[in-house]
Amino acid sequence: MNPSFLELVHPLIILFGTIGLGLALGRIKVGGLNLGSSGVLFVALLVGHWGGATYAGVGTIGLVLFVYAVGIGAGARFFGALAREGSTLAMLALLVTALGAFVAITLSRFLDIPADLAVGIYAGALTSTPALAAASETLGDAGSLVSIGYGIAYPFGVIGVVVFVQLLPRLLKKDLDVEAAKLDEARAEDKIIAATVVVTNPEIIGKRIAEFEVLSSLGVQVTRVRKGDRGIPLSYEDVFSEGLEVLLVGLEAPVRLASTLIGHPSELPIFKDVERERCELIVMDRRFVNRALKDLSLMRDYGVTVSRITRLGITFVPSNQTILEGNDILMVVGDPDRLKVFSKALGHRSQAFDET
Repeated sequence: MNPSFLELVHPLIILFGTIGLGLALGRIKVGGLNLGSSGVLFVALLVGHWGGATYAGVGTIGLVLFVYAVGIGAGARFFGALAREGSTLAMLALLVTALGAFVAITLSRFLDIPADLAVGIYAGALTSTPALAAASETLGDAGSLVSIGYGIAYPFGVIGVVVFVQLLPRLLKKDLDVEAAKLDEARAEDKIIAATVVVTNPEIIGKRIAEFEVLSSLGVQVTRVRKGDRGIPLSYEDVFSEGLEVLLVGLEAPVRLASTLIGHPSELPIFKDVERERCELIVMDRRFVNRALKDLSLMRDYGVTVSRITRLGITFVPSNQTILEGNDILMVVGDPDRLKVFSKALGHRSQAFDET
């Protein structure tokens, strides 16, 4: 291709043309392997080689969006997760980066590679765009070879990861399509249901419902009791009584088991939720973060029940041992006035659902 042709093309066309062609390249499979979104990188290298150029600030904008997206996705839970289970991964990350730095420094001295080029190779080999930005910012005009080293090493880093990730299932003799089907079946079995149960077990008569640990250990919540012709949100004073109808929420198997422990399924229809007696609230106040539900005594202190928790897009029924994390979305059932009080204590903000 004539280099002068690309020099005449509008930068915006080059930008989106590179992205489009790169994504198309990434979808091509050879021997069952494909580059995915990394195909954009290889088209960009080729376009740059032929003299194509786009706006100068595009790289900076891309880096900002990249770091911003990572922060939004993981930032709120980062330090809590790091404190609980991140030490091993942190040590592994430190080992990999330190080993990469050692290899880059050693080879640069033996092969007489310029320092800025070696730094770029180091960042590219680890596929670390933030490292490239940091090196370019630090070296300034003295780092003219940083981006070149990055461009040389990055494709090998990407190809290594892509090939390893796509070859690993074959080495382990795993069919990802079959595994995905099994996962879908497991999720179907994990469907959350609600069931109305009549209390008949004499062993639990007179016991306070909110303090009945057996249900919590099964991952089942009692959210409402039938009083008259409607379901009323559970209160701390409610106790099991002969013939009382309660609404259980949980996974199907535990709910069935809990039903046999309490009594038997009711022939009456499931309670209809009253919208003003339930709401979704986001955990914002640090007093509730990293604390188990049993330690928060929500029913006793606030008169509310947490029937479901949504965390990172996964919804589950909590037990008393469940630990709340920042930005958890709670489905809370209770009297409207009590919900308002709990919402204020939780630090919930309605705009937090779509706020970035």
